[in-house]
Amino acid sequence: MSAPHPSWALPIPNERNGSFRTLTGWPSARVLLLIGLSLAATTLTASAAPKTSTAAGSGPIARVTVAPVHEQELRATTTGFGQVQAQPAKVMSIDAPEAATVVKVFVRPGQTVKQGDPVAQLSPAPSTQEAFRKAQTARDFARTKLERTRYLWKRGATTRDLLDQAEIAYRNAQASLESLKSTGAQQAQQSITAPIVGTVTAVSVAEGDRVAQNAKILSMTPVDALAVLLGVEPEDVGKVRVGMPATLRSASDNNAGYSGKVSAINEIIDPQTRLVDVMVDIENADGHPPLIGTEMRGEIELRRERTLVVPRAAILYNPSRAYIFIVKNGLAHRVSVTPGLDGHGLIGITGPIKSGDTVVVQGNYELEDGMKVEQVPHAVP
Repeated sequence: MSAPHPSWALPIPNERNGSFRTLTGWPSARVLLLIGLSLAATTLTASAAPKTSTAAGSGPIARVTVAPVHEQELRATTTGFGQVQAQPAKVMSIDAPEAATVVKVFVRPGQTVKQGDPVAQLSPAPSTQEAFRKAQTARDFARTKLERTRYLWKRGATTRDLLDQAEIAYRNAQASLESLKSTGAQQAQQSITAPIVGTVTAVSVAEGDRVAQNAKILSMTPVDALAVLLGVEPEDVGKVRVGMPATLRSASDNNAGYSGKVSAINEIIDPQTRLVDVMVDIENADGHPPLIGTEMRGEIELRRERTLVVPRAAILYNPSRAYIFIVKNGLAHRVSVTPGLDGHGLIGITGPIKSGDTVVVQGNYELEDGMKVEQVPHAVP
C-alpha cells in the first residue's frame, strides 16, 4: 500500500478569464522557486524604503540632520605652486672695479653674508697697474709744471692764463689718479666686500679668471627681498591683479607660513607647465626667511565677502536652480537660493532666508515640500 499524498492547495490565476485554478499534490520545484522569489522581492522592497516613520493618525515623518544658517566671511582663492627666489627688482650686481684676475672667491650661491664681509679677492691686471703708474707720472709732471708757472707769474714772467691752465691740468691729473686709487689699482691685491646684509644668488667667476672692468663677479639680494613664482591655471589668472594678498606655505613644512602680495603677472603660458607665472613678493621674510629654492604652495585671495553660509551638503540642484530645505514647526519647506563663494565645506547663499534658520544637511534628498521631519543636530567637523 503506497503512502498517502499530503493534502495541499495553491490558487493559480488564470490569465484568460481572471479566475483561479487550484493545484494540489506535492509542490514542484518550479512552484517552490516562484514562492522564494516572491518573498525575496518583498524583503528587498521593504529594506529600500526611505527612513521614515508613521505616527498614529499622521503622515510619514522623515529623520533628518540639521544645522543652523549663520553668517561668516568666505574667501575666493586660486592656488599655485612655485619656488622661492630673489625679488628680481632688488637683485644687486657686484662688479669688478677694474680689469683684474680673480685670486679667490669666498662665497657660494645661497650663502648669507654681512655688510663688509669679503666675497672675492682680485689682483689688478698688468694693464691696470700700468695705467696707475702712468697716472702717477702725469700727476707728478702736472704738479711740477704748476709750481714753476706760479714762480714765474709772481715775477711777472708769465701770464695769468698760463697759470690757470697749469692749475686745471694739475687738478685733472690728480682726479684721474684718485679714480684709479678708488678701484684698488695701486694695490697688489684687492678685497671685494659685501655692500649689504644679504644672500648670494649667483657667482659668475671662478678663481684664476681674468675679468674686464665692470664684469659681474656675483649677484646678491637683501636677506628679506624674496619672492615666489607661482604657476596659476590660465582660466584663473584673469581674476588675479597686482597687489592682491597671498598666503604662502612650505610644501614640506606646513607650519612655515608667510604673507605676500602679487607684484607681477606674466602675459604668456609657460610651454612646459601650461600655467601662467605670477610673482608674489614675500612680505614677512625677516627673522626666519625661507631658503631660496624652497617649494611653496600659495593661495592668492581673489575676493572676500561676509555672507550667510550653509554646509555644502545642504544645497540641492534641479535643472532650473539650487534649493535647500528649511525646517519650521516640524515641517520641511523648500526654498530656492543662489549659491555664492565656496570654502572649507561651506557655501555662501542668498535667498529668502535669515541667520538662525534651520537647514537640512542630511536626508534632504527624500524630502518633499511640507513633509514632517524629526530633527538630529549636525555634528560640526
